[in-house]
Amino acid sequence: MSSWGGNARLSIRLVSILGRTCGWQTSDGYFDLKDVLEMDFDDADYATYSLQPKDILLAEGHADVNQLGRPAMWLGQIEKCCFQNTLLRFQGGPRILPEFALQLFHSEFQRGRFATIGQFTSISHLSAGRFSEMIIPVPPLDEQPELVEKIGRLQRPRVALGEQARQFVNAFGDADRQPDLREQRVRNASQNHRCAQDHDLYR
Repeated sequence: MSSWGGNARLSIRLVSILGRTCGWQTSDGYFDLKDVLEMDFDDADYATYSLQPKDILLAEGHADVNQLGRPAMWLGQIEKCCFQNTLLRFQGGPRILPEFALQLFHSEFQRGRFATIGQFTSISHLSAGRFSEMIIPVPPLDEQPELVEKIGRLQRPRVALGEQARQFVNAFGDADRQPDLREQRVRNASQNHRCAQDHDLYR
């Protein structure tokens, strides 16, 4: 962590949002908190940029247009933490649960919708204006918990396969000096591991 002035506060930045990889797909945004830096936020800025549990942060700017809009939900991992303006914040409201919104944004991210509405220069941007103009399907509030639970059930096999793939990659490193073992592991992986397809909320 780097130290600034008297208003220094820990802040989440663009590189803090990563994705879990399953085969060729990278999805499920999560926060990498190993290198959270400090930045000056006066009281007014703190009121604007302070994070609350269940806030959803999305990548606002990125050199890779396909990474625009990658979402992750903040769960209060760090007290009195802020976010930088390279991220957009979405908060649930009376018509949409944050858990449902997160699944919806995951789906839109995988579809590449955020990439299609971004502004393109040397760095691609998903402006707050364009994001706010998106039309998204929102079912009745009382149906959303069931949909979130159903999506979670569908995603569990993929998460399990992702964990198996991670373990395989770690074990594979140990086999680098054993060509026969490495070849066998590659063969086994090609036969037994396959990534689960993402289940979009709406087709």
